[in-house]
Amino acid sequence: MSSFIVTDSSTSTNSIHFDIPTGDLLSFLKNLNMGRGTKSRPLPIENFVEVFNHDGKPITGVPSLKTDYLELECSHEGKDIITLSHCMLDIVGDIPIEGVFDTHNDTRETRKNIGEITVAPDDFLFIKSFENKCGIKIKPRLKDVFLNYRVVFSILFSEESEGNLSSEINMPYYCILDPFVKVSSGN
Repeated sequence: MSSFIVTDSSTSTNSIHFDIPTGDLLSFLKNLNMGRGTKSRPLPIENFVEVFNHDGKPITGVPSLKTDYLELECSHEGKDIITLSHCMLDIVGDIPIEGVFDTHNDTRETRKNIGEITVAPDDFLFIKSFENKCGIKIKPRLKDVFLNYRVVFSILFSEESEGNLSSEINMPYYCILDPFVKVSSGN
């Protein structure tokens, strides 16, 4: 099992878990016959994702967080290796990126943005991960903003998982999670 955890990182009780059963995913990808995907054209895997809150209760509908900081972290169990490549955040509606996120780091702040942040010309936020994490500060007094949170990652299945496909070992699959998340400022 592998997970992407969206949290405010100050408390474990304010988080959304996107769990991926890697065994089922491997079986699907091996039989899909769509190739291995690339960073620019990753394979969509929404059907394999289960969404839970911090207590392990399933979340139906659009998950939401009340926070002043949004962090995405990748974790995995077993020998399969999942590496977070980057996140892209789109705001649903006519709110500019600068109205939602604080893209600058102040040296006096304890909570800093994580990863290399770029605001794209068509007003979406691109965050290249750093040590399997992406993090961005939320502006204060923000009310219920919906985000399209695209997460691109690679998965390198272990030799045991791949079975007898030894010629393909060390060749990752590139996949994308594409959930909506509702965010409100913690202030």
